[in-house]
Amino acid sequence: EELLDQNIRTGKLSNPDYKDMSPEDGYKDFRKRRAHYEEVFETLTDDEGASIKIINCRKFIVNNIRGYLQQKIVHFVMNLHTLPRTFYLTRHG
Repeated sequence: EELLDQNIRTGKLSNPDYKDMSPEDGYKDFRKRRAHYEEVFETLTDDEGASIKIINCRKFIVNNIRGYLQQKIVHFVMNLHTLPRTFYLTRHG
């Protein structure tokens, strides 16, 4: 829950949907939108084809991945850096 709140406040509120709202109103609206998503969407089961389940941006459950393109997509998704980090540029010579 804490990770979700942090994600909403740092990422979602800069979305163009919320540019004319106060941060608190945008937060409430996104929480309401997410509750609606939970009612409508269904969780995939293992027998429904290829899938990647990402839990808290740290745990990946890969199911039924076969083929070159699917493996490349899994590799790309698993190597995304979603957490803030320091990035250093150096020049030598």
